This record gives sequence, C-alpha cells and structure tokens, in this order.
Amino acid sequence: MDRQLSFFHHRQFRSIRAAWAQGLNEDAWRWCLVFNLGNEMNMSAHRVEERLRYIAAHLLRRIYGNQYRKKKTHLICLSFNHGTKKAYNEHFHALIAIDGPRHEWSDFRIMMTIRQLDLLFLAGRDFGGAPSLEDIYKRHFEKPVHVD
Repeated sequence: MDRQLSFFHHRQFRSIRAAWAQGLNEDAWRWCLVFNLGNEMNMSAHRVEERLRYIAAHLLRRIYGNQYRKKKTHLICLSFNHGTKKAYNEHFHALIAIDGPRHEWSDFRIMMTIRQLDLLFLAGRDFGGAPSLEDIYKRHFEKPVHVD
C-alpha cells in the first residue's frame, strides 16, 4: 500500500522545542481544528476527543468508502490545550493528518466535510444534509469547529 508521506522531517534538532517548531512535515499535517465554547466557558478534553472520533470515522468513510478500516487508514491527531480553567478560556487546537493511501480529495473539500460532520455531531443527527446554524444554537451551546 502506497502511503502518502512522512509526518515528521527526518533530521536532527538541537532541542525538543526546535523539533516541535520545525519537525512536523507541513505537507502531512494539513488541517488545524479549533474547539472552543467562547462566552468565558472551558472546553473539556473528553468532549474534544468525542468530536474528533466522530469526525475521523465519518471523514475516512467518506473518502475511502465503507471498507476504510481494511485499507488501514487512520486520522492522526495531535491535540494541544490552550488557555486555563481559572481564566475560563480553556480551548483545544488539534492538528490532523490522514494516514492512508493517496486520495483525490482537495484540502478545501476535506475542510468543508469536517465542518459538516461537526455540525451533524453537534445537532445529534447522523443522516444526510447539514442542519442550519440556527438549529445547532437552539439545541447546543458549543461553537462549531473552526478549521484552518
């Protein structure tokens, strides 16, 4: 099976800080997701994990089909906590990369699909068609994921 690319640059760094700053291969880590609640509320790590699991399973199914597990595909996530609980601004950034065979999906298409899947998760619906933002804000206080 032909893998897309390496997730890290293969070279030596002077420090751990330099490895984190310069070691990630930007061609593999294509998207950054930001999970927050706003309104001076803290986001929980457990909730971020739930949303990432939902996005991962459904995104890979859409890209590779129902047999995506047999194709040994994974969505790799590096999650980082920002802010503090005391300041009521705790939120999370997650870098994601697809580990699997090459696909023909563009970055933009994947970004829009991630947004749609997160909206479906927040609305509690698991069927075609994205709910409106109004539906989500009526039923939920969480903000939709921001994708860079």
